[in-house]
Amino acid sequence: MVADLTHGFQFGAFKAEPLKGCVIGDDRQPRHLPPKAMEVLTSLAEAAPEPLTREDLINKVWGERCVSDEVLTHAIAELRHVLGDRPSSPEYIQTIPKRGYRLLCYVRPTVISAPPQEKDDRGSPAQSRVVWGFDAIQRNPVASVLFLGGFAGALSALYYLHDDQENESLVPVLSPPRVGQTLEHTPASELMLQAESLERRTTPENARNAEILLEKAVSIEPDNAPAWSLLGRIYYRQTRLFRSRPLHEGMELARQAMQRALVINPNYGPAHADLALVNMTFDFDFDGAFQHLRRAQDLNPADPHVLRVAAKMEMTHAHVDHAIDLLERSVGIDPHSCILRAELGQAYYFASRLGEAEKELDRSLILNPDVVRSRYLLGLVRLARHSEELALAAMRDEPDEGFRLAGVALVRHAMANDNASNEALSMAITSEIGPRAYPVAAAYAFRGQHEDALDWLELAYDKQDGDVIFLLVDPLLAGLRSTDRWQPLVEKLGLPHRM
Repeated sequence: MVADLTHGFQFGAFKAEPLKGCVIGDDRQPRHLPPKAMEVLTSLAEAAPEPLTREDLINKVWGERCVSDEVLTHAIAELRHVLGDRPSSPEYIQTIPKRGYRLLCYVRPTVISAPPQEKDDRGSPAQSRVVWGFDAIQRNPVASVLFLGGFAGALSALYYLHDDQENESLVPVLSPPRVGQTLEHTPASELMLQAESLERRTTPENARNAEILLEKAVSIEPDNAPAWSLLGRIYYRQTRLFRSRPLHEGMELARQAMQRALVINPNYGPAHADLALVNMTFDFDFDGAFQHLRRAQDLNPADPHVLRVAAKMEMTHAHVDHAIDLLERSVGIDPHSCILRAELGQAYYFASRLGEAEKELDRSLILNPDVVRSRYLLGLVRLARHSEELALAAMRDEPDEGFRLAGVALVRHAMANDNASNEALSMAITSEIGPRAYPVAAAYAFRGQHEDALDWLELAYDKQDGDVIFLLVDPLLAGLRSTDRWQPLVEKLGLPHRM
């Protein structure tokens, strides 16, 4: 067919929105696709009902770049996963052996309706004119929302649609409004929206770009408490998740930004939750964390971030079922957060609810294939389900070197390949950027080397590794809990503590 499908098209039970990177089914829920998978779908729709060869599809989507057939196979698999299509009995995408693929259903382009013409004072159609930018915003509050969303989306696209990022999935550009938070149109609020969009992707590059936007926002509006709070959270993730800042420098930057938010607005709940996170995972000050968290819950009890931090506090004190309840509520409010999905998957893993854990971690990776630690956690879940080969594949794809090598050491030991396990663990310990002490300890514990594991847990405490707060619930450490050194370590950490 010859049609412009840029603005969307209907096919079967789905509506595709290429500019938003999603397809919408009968349930009206957006299912997000990586950019290349969406380009493959759009190319098939443009050609329907005729087939396209694999070579044609690769040339249309990847251009002259030298890529293997595997990238197309992976894109087709992603499409089928999102559409619920089976290769053996396809409803949407037919494989034509040794040739290519065809979209089986009728394609109908989305029609963009023209706006009604204005009339002049004489009742005649007025001369067409377009109202752009801030003029449109001032005239129409709805336009302001559309403008901000489109502006954030366009900026995000500059980062997301890079040729080298084959497997990225787009998530909704705007994060859900926080309870009690209103959006005022200011230059700083525009920067905030862009930064929130980037922060949700949870990659080192996006965190850096979000940091730049937020630092500009607070230079424009020094009394913007939400901007300071989010900037503190960015510093925290750069330090903890990506290790792109030295530990003490990064955590102090995070603390100062969060404290600045509370000086401006002592009743800004998310900033109290942020400080609770710093108190809990850096200072191991659970009393201080509890005070900030209780204040955050009083102010913003339904905020997804507040619920997330409260769940972490519950897990550190072995209240896993309550933590799951909080995280399920959080995901219900913000279902497109890869971090919330990953943490819910981790909580299910701690509770031995392995099927649910795998499902949530898979969803986290659909939302963001590059999110740190989700593949490591997925590997642990698959290992617990005795799927060693799948566990190894997940560990090998983990983007963080520390988690990846410690995870491979775990799985190789389970596969009775001690030489490979020793090699991976040695590489994890001697990494140029420094080892992640907690996963190394977990690997030693899984291998039955209890003294080495406890040594590394002591080191994790000394290095203020935030994951050490999961001592009481991590199943990998079960064999350590009967040793003489266990209880003193728990007491030194300050656990257990009643909520």
